[in-house]
Amino acid sequence: AQCFDIFIILCLKLSRGALLVFAEHRFYGETWPCGGMDTAMEHCMHLMTHEQAMADYVQLLAALRHEDAAAGPVIAFGGSYGGMLSAWMRMKYPGTIHGAVAASAPILGFPGLDFYDSAETGGGGGAYWQIVQDDMGPAAGSAEGCQANAQASFGEIAARSRTSEGRLELERIYGLCEGQLGDDADEDGYRVMMHVLFAYDDYAMGNYPFSSTYISGDFPLPPFPMRVACEPLGGALLEGDELLSASASSVNLLYNASKVEQCFILSERDDELDGIWDYQWCTQLMCQETYFTRGTQRGSGPIFPPYEFNMTFVEAHCRAGYGVSPRPDWIRESYGGADSVVRGEYTNIVFSNGEYDPWRSAGVNNISSQEAQSSVVTVFIAEGAHHLDLMFATDEDPASVTQAREVELALIDQWTAEWGGGE
Repeated sequence: AQCFDIFIILCLKLSRGALLVFAEHRFYGETWPCGGMDTAMEHCMHLMTHEQAMADYVQLLAALRHEDAAAGPVIAFGGSYGGMLSAWMRMKYPGTIHGAVAASAPILGFPGLDFYDSAETGGGGGAYWQIVQDDMGPAAGSAEGCQANAQASFGEIAARSRTSEGRLELERIYGLCEGQLGDDADEDGYRVMMHVLFAYDDYAMGNYPFSSTYISGDFPLPPFPMRVACEPLGGALLEGDELLSASASSVNLLYNASKVEQCFILSERDDELDGIWDYQWCTQLMCQETYFTRGTQRGSGPIFPPYEFNMTFVEAHCRAGYGVSPRPDWIRESYGGADSVVRGEYTNIVFSNGEYDPWRSAGVNNISSQEAQSSVVTVFIAEGAHHLDLMFATDEDPASVTQAREVELALIDQWTAEWGGGE
């Protein structure tokens, strides 16, 4: 675990004497079954499911309880996928997990639920990219004109990519290492457009009110990086080299956070479609925005390159890459959707979501006291990005995240007070 992930958990240790347990997820870090990474990747990928990871944690907790018979109630914490696991562990193992804090947990981001079926944003997860687009607008504090110029930049990239001369111009303006766009395979502009698109994706998730390395690695991004990235694109509609230069300045806030990069290497076409997480997508459709529908957004109109969620492509990709096919209904069949949460089938979970976080689109939001039939609570964090409430407190925090942490700590105290000790 990294320090920025453990604000509330550290509070519990310091003020309430809690034991902190951080368990690594199988197939990540150094936790490889079957003798190591190479062997596991070749022969043991069938052992990689979220259910097996949760069972690992339950066994670990049982072992810890065996060592300490006086152990108290267990509260699960997590953000993003960790938040999904925290909520699901409370749902699946209520005798072991007595409450869960699920921050930015997109547990509703699966087929058969509104996230995929909503006509308003085109279905196929299009609501995710709607929030990224909204973060680029004045209502989120970004410069007027940013959305329009970003949209125009994608069109300009597409136009220049059609010729070898235009692709050389793109290399020069975006600071790409020479020779990357010489092949006619790049005449669709896809790789350059994805280079730009995923910078805005990262800015949205990491749109924190303080300087942070969460998204950028060793070198920090400034506070509210989406607003800063939009500054070069603000104002009147730009054209030609001026437009592309502004776009390059915008995305290089991320790609040259170190301020020492001489040139940039573009990702290959399928770089976003591999690795352990892609295997989890290919078996249980664990959320991956690369595949989500784009180009159907409302408001100022769609600004991102269009893409439509395509299950036929997904199945072909997964069979070719891993020899498996997704089970698109499995998560919904296992845990239900928002109705299951609201009707009171589950208890002792708090779901928090940030206004600027695109994963909010697939989270549990806005359960009113009239709807809720159980102790499941939702917390909305105005001006919040990805699991902001689990990070250390700073002077720059909006009041909303301070209030969210207070709610979460109060619920934890309530759950632990209600714990009977005999479960």
